[in-house]
Amino acid sequence: MDALDLAWDTFDFHSIEIARLEEEHIENMTSIRSLIKQEIIPPHSKRVKLKDQSLKCCDQIIVSYKKQISSLDDIIKVYQSGVDIPKVRYVDSRFLNELKLLTATLMQEMVIYKEEIKKLLR
Repeated sequence: MDALDLAWDTFDFHSIEIARLEEEHIENMTSIRSLIKQEIIPPHSKRVKLKDQSLKCCDQIIVSYKKQISSLDDIIKVYQSGVDIPKVRYVDSRFLNELKLLTATLMQEMVIYKEEIKKLLR
């Protein structure tokens, strides 16, 4: 496997992992919304369990975002190394950098969301 294939395979792996974790995150958000809408205050243990579960998922997403950004850096380095890039693998470096910025923004938003979870599920 050459450096380009390895870089793209790594990116693909992290993209799949992020998609899985984001699905879990959506399920957690749905549970939090449902819990908040309840007229009766749910037991402390239930709130703590959901909070811990949600925060763990957020942490995993943040780590995966960091790994995805790193894999994008690897792809960009390969592109800049002068290696011949097959047409089917070519992506303009500007788009890769845009994706890095978007991923960094998502990571920052997840950090903010973690703080909101902590406040909501005390």
